[in-house]
Amino acid sequence: MPRGRPRKTQGDILMKSAEMIGWAIGGIEREIVATRDRLAALTSQANELRARLPAGFRTAPSPAVSAPAAEGNGRRRRGMSPEARQRISDMMRKRWAERRAAKGSAASGRKRRRSGITPEGRKRISEMMKKRWAERRKAKAAK
Repeated sequence: MPRGRPRKTQGDILMKSAEMIGWAIGGIEREIVATRDRLAALTSQANELRARLPAGFRTAPSPAVSAPAAEGNGRRRRGMSPEARQRISDMMRKRWAERRAAKGSAASGRKRRRSGITPEGRKRISEMMKKRWAERRKAKAAK
């Protein structure tokens, strides 16, 4: 029988770490619930104080409290009016039409060269390949 304290196995260590993580998660969840309760209490208190104000002094709730922050780093992008968006769209259409017209007139002035091989070149290559394969067949038959 071995003396001393029993050695820790990998399974024991994993069980202990899972237990610790579970406790940590439980603590965090309790903190979240407590924070939500505190926020609800503060929000209702702020609403009560706003209700006590005279009509001329009432203010809307601050955007930070009433709505959650937007995605990203909290900065809002500036909006663009529909008229401005339409103006930009028209300008871009005009710009692209001019570019297409300029490209079309320049392209029509010169003849586009077809890529690939000419019929004469294709025939020459065909004759060379036929000659090469005939030589190979001849060499194979000679062996």
